[in-house]
This record gives sequence, C-alpha cells and structure tokens, in this order.
Amino acid sequence: MKKIILILLAIFMTGCTVNYTIEIKDNKIIETFDAQETDIERANQKKEDGKSFQDYVTMYKGSENIYSDYDMVFSNEACTENCKYYKIDGIVDNNEIALILTDDFTFESYANSTLANEYISAFSVFYDDNKLTIEGKIPENIFNDYEILDDINIKVKTEYEVLTTNAEKTGENEYTWNVKKSNKGKKLYITLNTKEKSSDTQEEENSKIKITILLIVLLVILCISFISYSLSIKKKNINRL
Repeated sequence: MKKIILILLAIFMTGCTVNYTIEIKDNKIIETFDAQETDIERANQKKEDGKSFQDYVTMYKGSENIYSDYDMVFSNEACTENCKYYKIDGIVDNNEIALILTDDFTFESYANSTLANEYISAFSVFYDDNKLTIEGKIPENIFNDYEILDDINIKVKTEYEVLTTNAEKTGENEYTWNVKKSNKGKKLYITLNTKEKSSDTQEEENSKIKITILLIVLLVILCISFISYSLSIKKKNINRL
C-alpha cells in the first residue's frame, strides 16, 4: 500500500497546477486535492513503456483503496474496520484532465491526513478550548522533485472566525496561499475560533433570516388577501340570491 500511495501522489504532482483546499465547517474538515492539466498534449506524454498522466487518471479514478489515514499507508496489515479511504474522481475531456481526491475529518483526525503529511513539512494540527490551529511548511525541494509542476494553490474555506493567519489573500471566508518556485519553503498557519462564526458568515446568515421573514410576511399577506377576496365574492353571490 505504501508503494501504491507514493506512486499515485507523485503522479498527481506532474500536472501543471495543484489545488489543495480544506473547508472547515459544521465541526469537520473536508479535504480536496485537485491535480489538473489543461495542456492535453503534455497530459498524454509518457516515457517508453511508461504511463501518461491521462493513463493514471483513467486507472485510478475508480479506485477505492487509497488510505486517507496516514498511519494505514505504512501499516503492514490491511485495514478491516473503520477504514478511511479517499474518494477519487477523474476528469478526462478535450479541455482538462484532472484527478481529484476528497475525504472529511474531525478536527483531531485531520492531523493524520495522508496528503497533508506527505506534502507539507512539519504539518501539525492543534485543537483545544475551541481554538483550531493548522500550520506547516512547503518543502524546499518540492519543485526539484516535480519539475513539471508550476504552482501550488492552498486554500482554507471556513465559516468560523479566523483569529490569526499569514494567508496572502483573504476575503469572503477564503484564505489563500500561492506557492511558486520563487517562494518555495513558504510557511503557512491559520488559527480559528470554532465557537464563533466569521463576520461574513454572520452577515450571510442574517441576510437569509431577513429574506425568510420577508417571504413569510408576503405569504401571509397573500393568504389574507386571498381569503378576503374569497369571502367578498361569496358575500356578493349570497346578496344576489
């Protein structure tokens, strides 16, 4: 299993762009790893007797045995219960070839994510007293190992209040780091208060509540109007008799 996962992850990094996203909401973390190549010719390139990126997408998109639990990758025993596997989707068309892995974790179990531990140095997750801290570092040699890789986009989406972060771009509950060959070795960190919603989330929820109240009021007015109209018509009909 170790050999399979390491080969598979290495193939992911042969794409032009890697997008790694975690969405933090409802007391869980949803991890998505998306390796994509828009240059179809390059996606089909392969060495003699080897496989292209498209070949691997086709091969692995139906796989069900890629562990998302890092300890299981290196275990000598096959998992028999409470096993965690990545869901794998493949996209192959004339405009894009991509391989996508997803799984969800608790705040505590995310520390053992296979993808995060494999490609982020000193990766760590701390959760205590409703505060969640995620930190790590992009390895210095990441682009040396995968020369075809152009950049890595790391994004955190969250409904919770962010207390501190060194994200390069923020807005609309999204926090983004872009890693290129010129800024490899980048450190990243984010700390959230999982007891409080962000101002953007609260504003969005307040807007939904206002719209819901408005719709209910309109519905009540329409019902009253309809009943009044029906009673008026009925009264007129009685008077005619």
